Amino acid sequence: MKNLRSNTPFLKIEGRSGCNITIIQDREKFLVRKVSSSFSYNARLVKQARKQNEFKQLNSLVFFDSPKIFSQGITHEELNYFDMEYIAAEKFSSFLCRISVKQIQQIVKHIINYLDCLFESAQPTNPPIRIIYRKINDLKTILCSNENFNKEFKQNVFSFLEKRISKAKFYQGYCHGDLTFSNMLFCNNKIYLIDFLDSFVESPIIDLVKLRQDTKFFWSIIVDADLENYNSCKTMQILSYIDRYLEQYLLKWEYEMYTWYKYLELFNLVRIMPYVTKVNEINFVKKHIKILLNSYD
Repeated sequence: MKNLRSNTPFLKIEGRSGCNITIIQDREKFLVRKVSSSFSYNARLVKQARKQNEFKQLNSLVFFDSPKIFSQGITHEELNYFDMEYIAAEKFSSFLCRISVKQIQQIVKHIINYLDCLFESAQPTNPPIRIIYRKINDLKTILCSNENFNKEFKQNVFSFLEKRISKAKFYQGYCHGDLTFSNMLFCNNKIYLIDFLDSFVESPIIDLVKLRQDTKFFWSIIVDADLENYNSCKTMQILSYIDRYLEQYLLKWEYEMYTWYKYLELFNLVRIMPYVTKVNEINFVKKHIKILLNSYD
């Protein structure tokens, strides 16, 4: 790694990771610089950059790509950073609102191909029970003083997660880690993935869970403040259409994988709890956690 070079800050990009993301100008070209949110986050940022680089090597995913990472280094504040390619692209909501039925069908085909590619390389392993218990305890500590969720709600959620850990074999393998539509950019018939995340368990199941966080629950529509109401309805219709294919894909799985999907689907929403602060986002998480808990009865 090298020390931070002096570049001209151009535009700051808002994100949820807490990392500082800016578009900078380096001589004649624009770059996106992602800087760690804290010293303790440094190692995670390095893992995320490594994951993004690994994704570039998945040559079979011809319709997917990710911004090329040009350099990595350390700021004067001892925070890790990396500079990556700037992609002039559309975000999911504006893109989905204007595309044809044929293009929607192509997106479905590409997403299924993406999942097939990752699952073909995943390997069955013993269930990561210790890792999951450790993650549950971490979340308990983080949410202990969080007043957005009452004590009874938190006790019910964590009690369920502790009792329902699957003993079935687990499919470990590469995943993006946060594959919501908010982390996709659409450009020239390609889908660029951004904001790779080091997940507490690495499995393609995580990517399907995150995809359906949008197609089934419409999370990215909730957090997209720029999306007008009339476009919101159209986007939801398209996401619902995509979800029908993802649900069919899920139902083809063997029981053990399906069991893990159901468990991680709930776990995923619990992981969001520490980060929601707006009333509509808190209500979203409460509502869908309750629905998932009731679906087990």
